[in-house]
Amino acid sequence: MKPTKFNNLSPEDAGVILELSQITDIAVAERVTKAMTDRKFCVQTARSEKRLLVVHTTEHYDWLENDFRICEYLAASGINVMRPVDMGKFREGTMAYQLYTWYDGEDLEEALTRMNYVEQFVAGKKTGVLLRKLHTLPPLYEAEPWEVRFKRRVQNVIQFINDNPVKLQGANLLARYLQDNQDLMENRPQTFTHGDCNTGNLMFCKDGQIGIIDLGWGNNCNDPWWDFRDMTFPNILPAHFITGQIKGYFEGEPPPKFFRLLSYYIAFGALESLHDLSKINYFEEVEIALNTFDDMRNPVPIWYLPQVKETHEDIREIVSIYRSLIGTPGCTWGEDYPNIETAEDDIDNGWLYVLKKQGKIIGVVSIGNFGELNDLKWKPKNPCELARIGVRPELQKQGIGTLMLQHCFEIAKTQGFDGIRILVAKTNKAALAMYEKNGFERCGDVFRFDIDFYCYQKTFIS
Repeated sequence: MKPTKFNNLSPEDAGVILELSQITDIAVAERVTKAMTDRKFCVQTARSEKRLLVVHTTEHYDWLENDFRICEYLAASGINVMRPVDMGKFREGTMAYQLYTWYDGEDLEEALTRMNYVEQFVAGKKTGVLLRKLHTLPPLYEAEPWEVRFKRRVQNVIQFINDNPVKLQGANLLARYLQDNQDLMENRPQTFTHGDCNTGNLMFCKDGQIGIIDLGWGNNCNDPWWDFRDMTFPNILPAHFITGQIKGYFEGEPPPKFFRLLSYYIAFGALESLHDLSKINYFEEVEIALNTFDDMRNPVPIWYLPQVKETHEDIREIVSIYRSLIGTPGCTWGEDYPNIETAEDDIDNGWLYVLKKQGKIIGVVSIGNFGELNDLKWKPKNPCELARIGVRPELQKQGIGTLMLQHCFEIAKTQGFDGIRILVAKTNKAALAMYEKNGFERCGDVFRFDIDFYCYQKTFIS
């Protein structure tokens, strides 16, 4: 069947589609990405069924067949992946095509550019959940122990740097870091992995879910945390997305060893990139790695946005945030509340959390079973209370408060609470809008502390 419509195809692409229309049902075709190694199209059949068409050379046709089988394996395992429909060769065997079911949505990489901080964080969490599910699958083939084969790769990279007549201080520092921390590879598990996990290979679907549209060729048996190496570059991806991805994967804060391995894998990737001297900025990844981990002195990357349980160490900085908010629109705080005694009490009870960026506290919140609202009627049977939430004035209206709420939901669920309750001053219009936007429902009002409050609650759905 001859295609009836080309949507902005180049002459070369149009020729490909014309040839394929003699083999498979293509009525409409549109280029959807400009990948360097393959070409992707959205095509429609005569029955208006959408398909993803991927066109390659046949240089590595065995890899393509393996990729097709892997997608069948993932689809059968319940992973949100494009489902294989058909594949074959054309143009006298020099070109190959693959047809998959179509996702309604757009490349995640593109979608992230239009999201606010909170939307990026939520998309990151969903990506982390998808990766965690993917990593529960066993690999399709046996491989050498990760420690053996990855150490071999590390030694090759170190040898390349040592043999380079031009001694580069940054590269040499990363090489020493790799050499000194090889014990991190010991006893690492191997699972099925994506192999090339980046936002260009993921789809942000119209239903808000994340789907896989492409996989790494021929290398899907690795340490599961290896998949994070391509998803953690803040010069490409927003910090809120990356932070959400890590928290979604671990259902909260990651174990300390994760960041040590992440820094190791990123250092390795940066040095490996030096092999490709065709890159215009082939030292850029080295510089990014050094900046991200403070010249490899701190394995926790500077872009990570943890919401951590606070200690007395930063109490004056916390109180300074309380003070800075006095007199701002809707704020009912004064010189006597909240104060240093309030913060100390919250810390002693394990209720006070802070959001940090590059070591600086940008937001504070207290969450726990305070017992201050037990006399009021609430829908959740075992709720916690939220109080004393604040963001530095100069950083407000950037979605940070909503981002902190997302963290609070995780904390509450982890601690076994089935909901959250809070009092919000009736005059605090911005806060009222934020809580309602994030699923809180107004369930009454009360006059306390000489202030008129609305009662808000959020019940978690199990």
